[in-house]
Amino acid sequence: MIQYKEVLVRDGGQKMQVEYTLTEQDFIAFNLHYARYSKTVKRSLVLQHYIVAIILFAVSLSVFLFGPPDYKSMDLPFIFLLAGVIWIVFYPKCFYKLIERNIKKMLREGSYDNLLGKHNVQITDEGIIETNNSGETKLNWIGIEKIEENEAYIFIYVSSMSANIVPKHAFVQENSKNEFMRRLRAGMESLGI
Repeated sequence: MIQYKEVLVRDGGQKMQVEYTLTEQDFIAFNLHYARYSKTVKRSLVLQHYIVAIILFAVSLSVFLFGPPDYKSMDLPFIFLLAGVIWIVFYPKCFYKLIERNIKKMLREGSYDNLLGKHNVQITDEGIIETNNSGETKLNWIGIEKIEENEAYIFIYVSSMSANIVPKHAFVQENSKNEFMRRLRAGMESLGI
């Protein structure tokens, strides 16, 4: 069950901070978001999705046209054709479920104290300061690659595959979230990013 701590958004001069508890579900949501928007992952999905389907359709057609007479019945070609259709329809959903399952296994195998648990993200004039169970990380604006958001999260990317995950549930009011985003964007724009 996802539980968020009471959120604290403070505006002290030129800094703003938000405190929240990051859960396994939050981390999975980030990885699924990354997979859905990464060009590399999308390319891999498309290749796996359609190449396998094309192979299944080609085998079906080959067996029907060139197979021994006893295989020319519709049974074997129909099986390959049906497998191709099932693959096209269900593979994308299975692909993302596989990512989710692998992330859960990874989290259970190792110690990820710095990923899950209590987090505090402060926005300052110089950048962001993120505090979690394993310490504090200061990141200047130049060290932030991009900021993305979806309906449930704000992702502050520090590399192409790594981001600070801020659940939008952490904001008591919509205007607090909007101010947080405004300050993030202002910091990024101050460097012309």
